[in-house]
Amino acid sequence: MELVVAYLHDRALRRERRYRDPLDPINISDENLIRYYRFPQCEILRLCEELDPFLRRRTRRSHAVPIHTQVLVALRFYASGTFQHVLGDTVGLTQASVSRIIRDVTQILTERARFEIKMPTGDSGYPLEAFLMTPFRNPSTPGEVRYNNSHTKTRVVVEQTFGVLKSRFRCLHRSGGSLQYDPSKCAKIVNACFLLHNYCLMRRVPLPHDIVDDDGEIDNPAEAVAGTGQAVRANV
Repeated sequence: MELVVAYLHDRALRRERRYRDPLDPINISDENLIRYYRFPQCEILRLCEELDPFLRRRTRRSHAVPIHTQVLVALRFYASGTFQHVLGDTVGLTQASVSRIIRDVTQILTERARFEIKMPTGDSGYPLEAFLMTPFRNPSTPGEVRYNNSHTKTRVVVEQTFGVLKSRFRCLHRSGGSLQYDPSKCAKIVNACFLLHNYCLMRRVPLPHDIVDDDGEIDNPAEAVAGTGQAVRANV
């Protein structure tokens, strides 16, 4: 309740500013919020509260876009993969403003993800790292065979998770146009979506109804990296 009161107070103050904010999570049902932003009202307000100190540091302009609008714009982008200029047109913002918002929110979430996200397994399309275990290409011992069998079972769960993740955050899915950015920015957006997906699971946010089938995954074997990754895998 305190979050709602704080939001309404902030909205009342910002009415005097030049930017007229068309996004109003208070007057939208949770069903539609989950459909378009992937979170219900209480979780959106919670996220706004958590990101508020960091976003304010990045937007010290006298007519800055409200924090909740920045969060909603970023969530809408993650949920749909909509082009920035189209998203800007729907909320009365320029493409440049939408780009800055997505960049800032993504950067903050990526920084948080560094401490909360772990990548335990990968298929042969990934390089072997100390933090990322891949299967043996040519297992030659009973232990390596058992490892590959266990790894396969784990990968089934991972693949299912990827399917749910790409359905929840359509910017990662081919139906959303995929990510048309440089690799560094793509990696940050993926990490942000991973973090938000974990939040959905921890807070039991239901999946949206418009789930799509997974679009598959290309398996391009990567060369194993000698060193700590091999040592960790051998120990496993």
